[in-house]
Amino acid sequence: MIKVWFLLAVIVYQNSDTIAYQGFTAYDEKEKCEEQESIIENYILTVESVVNRKPFVQTYCLEINLPKRNLNKLNNSGLDT
Repeated sequence: MIKVWFLLAVIVYQNSDTIAYQGFTAYDEKEKCEEQESIIENYILTVESVVNRKPFVQTYCLEINLPKRNLNKLNNSGLDT
């Protein structure tokens, strides 16, 4: 098994019962993932401000254990190593 850290953003819009989420990319180290959290939060807030929305945004780095055979697929699809 290999450990990767997946960056996930949870977005809650004012006056809405809906909780949205968006996954970004996987990292091979927790620290790399955590470095991107505030960047992603600010990006989402900037994009949403263009359409005059002020959501609450929280990001998470989730630890995921995957079989080693999946590493090549991840590297080809954007694993930040």
